[in-house]
Order: sequence, then C-alpha cells, then structure tokens
Amino acid sequence: MYYLQQYFDETAPVYEATATIEAKLQLCRELFSDELRAGLAILGVDGFLSYKDVNKLDALVLFPIIHLLELFYTEDPSNAQLAANDMIEVLVGLDTDDDTFPEYEVYAVRKAPRLKTNPSPEE
Repeated sequence: MYYLQQYFDETAPVYEATATIEAKLQLCRELFSDELRAGLAILGVDGFLSYKDVNKLDALVLFPIIHLLELFYTEDPSNAQLAANDMIEVLVGLDTDDDTFPEYEVYAVRKAPRLKTNPSPEE
C-alpha cells in the first residue's frame, strides 16, 4: 500500500498514527498498466519473467497496484475494468519459466473489486 510521509517544519502539527489525512488522488486508466510496466522495469524484467521473480512481482508491484485498482472501481467501474484488461494484457504478454504465471495474477486482477486480502484461486 502507499503511505504518505509527513514532511514538516517545527511549527507544523505532528500527525499521530491514528490521524486521518485527506489527499486527492488522481486515477486514470493508463496509470495501472504504466505502473505495472514501471515495476517490471525496476525488477529488470524485459519480456521474460523468471520463476525466481514472480513472488517479487506479486508482493512489490502487482498487489499494491491492485489495491489502487479497487479504489478506481468505486469511482469509475467501466474505466477500471478497462484498466484491469490492460494490466492482464501486460501480464499475459510476458514469457516465463514459471508453471503458474500468469494465471494467479490474472485471477487477482479480475477479482480486484472484491479483493480484501491476498486472493485464492480456490474461492
């Protein structure tokens, strides 16, 4: 999940752990597939995803994006569905030597509106 970090001068109030901070978040369809591609680039994935990197992709890149996708579904379901389809297209376009990639990841993206914890394909 994305967290806001407080930068303040000595005169600014200090936020406590239970404080609520309102922030305007601009979400658009292209953001999700762009963030996925950027995360793949950071992991050094250029068209091929090793089985050794699948867990890193899920934990560090995909699930945080899916949590943002959940927010997008509440605001704009039709564009969120298009964004999910774009993400799935990126995932399916990767070559891999992993036996279960990208089935689990595609499942997670498709279930984003109902995703509350890590998804399970057995549901």
